[in-house]
Amino acid sequence: MKQRLLAEFAARLAEIMEEKGYRAPRSQLKYDAKKLAQIGEVKSIESARKWLKGQSWPRPETLELIIQHFQVSKPWLRDGVLPKYPDQKKLDLLAEEAGAYVDESVQRLLREWRHLPPNLQQHFLKLMTSMNETLRHKAA
Repeated sequence: MKQRLLAEFAARLAEIMEEKGYRAPRSQLKYDAKKLAQIGEVKSIESARKWLKGQSWPRPETLELIIQHFQVSKPWLRDGVLPKYPDQKKLDLLAEEAGAYVDESVQRLLREWRHLPPNLQQHFLKLMTSMNETLRHKAA
C-alpha cells in the first residue's frame, strides 16, 4: 500500500515537473533532482531523487515549499485529490462565463498561462507591457 502511494506521489511530482519544464540535463532520471532539491531547500540531491523514484516522502515543510513553488493544491500533490490547481474551479468557471466574450486565442493563452512557472509569468507580463507601451507610442 505504502509503495503504491509513493509511486503515485512520484508520478504527480513528475507530471508537474514536466509541465513546468524541469527536465534533467543529463541523468538517469527524467527530471532534475538538483532543481527539485533547491526548490525544497534540502541539501541532499539524493533526497529529491528518492521522491522522484517513489522511494520516500518529503518532510511536511519541504512538501509545502514544493507546493508553493509549483502552485498546485496540497491535496492533489500529496494524495491525488482534484483539483490540481488551488483556484482551478474558479478559473474554469470564469473561463466558461467569459467564453462568450473572449475569443479562442485568448482562452488558449489563459490555459497556457496557468502552466508557466511563476518566474516566466512575470517575464511574460513585462514583455506584454513593454509591447503595449511601444504600440501606444507609435499610434500617438
